[in-house]
This record gives sequence, C-alpha cells and structure tokens, in this order.
Amino acid sequence: MSAPPRTEAPYTAVVTGGTSGIGAKCVDAMVARARSGDASGAPSHIVIPCRDVDRARRDLEARWASGGAPRVEFAAIDLADLGTVKAFAAWLASTAEARPRVTKLVCCAGVQTRPALSKQGYEVTFAVNHLAHYLLIRLLEPLMARPARVVVVASGTHDPSKHTGVPAPRWRGRDLLRIDDTLAGKGVAGALAAAQVAYSTSKLCNVMCAYALSREYAAAGKDITVVACDPGLVPGTGLVRDLPAAVRVVASLLRFLVPLINLQQFSQTAAQAGSGVAALALDAEFARATGAYFQGTREIPSSPESRDADKQRELVGLSEEVVAGFL
Repeated sequence: MSAPPRTEAPYTAVVTGGTSGIGAKCVDAMVARARSGDASGAPSHIVIPCRDVDRARRDLEARWASGGAPRVEFAAIDLADLGTVKAFAAWLASTAEARPRVTKLVCCAGVQTRPALSKQGYEVTFAVNHLAHYLLIRLLEPLMARPARVVVVASGTHDPSKHTGVPAPRWRGRDLLRIDDTLAGKGVAGALAAAQVAYSTSKLCNVMCAYALSREYAAAGKDITVVACDPGLVPGTGLVRDLPAAVRVVASLLRFLVPLINLQQFSQTAAQAGSGVAALALDAEFARATGAYFQGTREIPSSPESRDADKQRELVGLSEEVVAGFL
C-alpha cells in the first residue's frame, strides 16, 4: 500500500473516550481552539467513537454543534469487543469522502473495573485500555495522512516510584490476557485491589506500546509521532463507574475534596487534564516529540520497566497475535 499523501489543515481528529471526563474536555479544548482567533493546528472535524451513539447525540451534540467548525461526529464502538473496533475503522474508511483525512488520534478511553472478560474472552481492563487501542492504531494507520500524531493517555500509576496509592503494575506476559485470580479476592477490598492492579498494568502497557510503535515508525520512515502521557489525578471522571458502590462513593467525594485540601500538587480538574492532552495532539512544539512520555505537557522519564525493550517487543508480539484476525 502506498503512503498516504501529506496534507496540512483541514484534517480530522479521532478521540476515544470523548463523551465524558478527560476525553470530553479534550474535545472541548479542540473545539475552543478551532473557534478562537488563532485556530492554528486545530481540527476541522472530530470523530468520537462511543458505545451509545444515540445517547451521545442527545446529551452532547448541542455542546459542540453551534459556532461552525469543527464538525463533531459520533460513531459506534465498544472497546471491549474488538469486532466493533474493526467495524468502526471500516466505517471511517467507507465514509472518508465526507470529511478531511485523519491526522490525529487520541486514545483517551479507559476503564478500571472488577475482574471480567471482554467479548473475545480477555481480561477486560487490558482488552479495553490496551488491546482495543492497539488494534485501532493499526487499522487507522493506513487511513492517516502524514504527518500524523497519536497520543496515548496512560497514567502515573504505571510507575511505582510516583507513590500514587495505586498498587504497582504486574507484568505477566501473555497471562495478561487472563484474570489474575490471585488478586480477585472477596468483597470491596478484593475487587478494588484487582481493579487497581489491572489498571496500573494496562497503563504500563500503554507506555510500552507508545515507545515500541514510535521506534517502529521511525525505523520504517513513517511520519507518525507517538507519545504517551499521564494526565494527572483527576477525581470524578467516571473511570471507576463499574467498581463497587463504596469505591465509587469515595471517588466521588475526592472530586469535592480536591479544592479544599492540598491535593493540587498532584491532581487537577478534568478541564486542565483535557487541555493538556489536546495540546499534545495539536501544538506544533510536540510535532516531533515521538517516543516521549509526558506528565501533563512536561516531558519526564517513565518507569524503568516501561523502557524495557524486551518487554515492549513481547507486548507487541502478543498484541499482534491477538488482533491478527481483525486486521
């Protein structure tokens, strides 16, 4: 397949997780940029893949409908089902004439949930947070005009040295596809521990994947920048919506406590986090930052484990094996 043509604006951005939390605030920031006096780098079209298109249109269309560009469009996907990821990419390709070429992909959607399996039978947090986005990147790659940019929203929880309060990730190779039964204890504490370890591990995989893909694209001469970022602690985003009620109550309370206690040093609002993610996707200063990891918009080192090239290759090999039937 020949390389897609190089284009400048107008272009399309695809944002997963764009209907709530950090993802929605990222879209807000993109829309605001497009409608500002200085719209440089802003998309003319934004596509938001989501589980409930009708609900998204009902609840969000008016939020971004007025004021002209960019046009915001919703399309069906369920990241817990790789088949729908393939269907979304096929739809995007079949309707390509309706919008400018895609040059930005923001992988912002994520879950932190009790032990469960995806549609294909894989541990659901790993499946949603890593596998589905890995497949989406692979499927959209041939559709993207160059230069292109991919932003993978990870988390500081991948790095034990950050002392986030979330248990350290547990790298298990191909066993990542399975539920870790040693953590799936009883009651709220067991469910929370299992969810948190699965989450921090999936975020480790996000960072490792970004490094591996950036290295692959650079070696192949493909003009695709890939970065990973930690948006910071953002209470109240809905990330824990599938956890037990007691856990959700605590998370909800944190949303209101953050302004009252000294958590600002490591937390921020969804709007602040979303603006940072949008900046990584849009700003010219990050156009050549491939293979970098950011906290907000500040480049920092990721964990030593995330920089392990052997584990990165193992992750990519496993991911390729899993998604092969959907490419």
